[in-house]
Amino acid sequence: MVDNLILGLTAALQLKQFMFMVLGTVIGLWVGVLPGLGGPVAMAILIPFTFSMDPLSALLMLASISVGAAFGGSVTSILLNIPGEASSAATAYDGYPMAQRGKAKVAMGLSAGASMAAAIAGVLILMFASGPVAKAALAFSRRNILRSPSWVSPWCRSPRWDPPSRDWRWGRWGLRSA
Repeated sequence: MVDNLILGLTAALQLKQFMFMVLGTVIGLWVGVLPGLGGPVAMAILIPFTFSMDPLSALLMLASISVGAAFGGSVTSILLNIPGEASSAATAYDGYPMAQRGKAKVAMGLSAGASMAAAIAGVLILMFASGPVAKAALAFSRRNILRSPSWVSPWCRSPRWDPPSRDWRWGRWGLRSA
């Protein structure tokens, strides 16, 4: 596992890939600052441009856009009390009062540090959990895939006040048609 980690880091830290990460981070910061736009929108707009790129560069750039947008949304949240993204709405509660007291740099630094710590934690969790989750997903047979909706369907109720028997009828119909 350590060998794969070192191999991935050496591939990602080549100059070409590093420049794509810088470009993605700058685009993400720029888009994250604009209220109404965000990381997913920027990634969706830039996907056609990644078709001509090599896969590693494209994935690194798109991931950097997501990370940059997550931090960029906190800039307007701290300075103007206008969250750039929905995920940075909670930052406005603490960051904007700090900016009004003249501690905007501290708030921005705390936000950047929290973004970095969350990104590292997410990568570590993904690194260690992806193998067991993939093995569990591959262990599902057709029978298990069929059983999962039948287990969930009794818990799904329609918003109307229909008798439960009608919900069971629709659930059985869905299972037969699957």
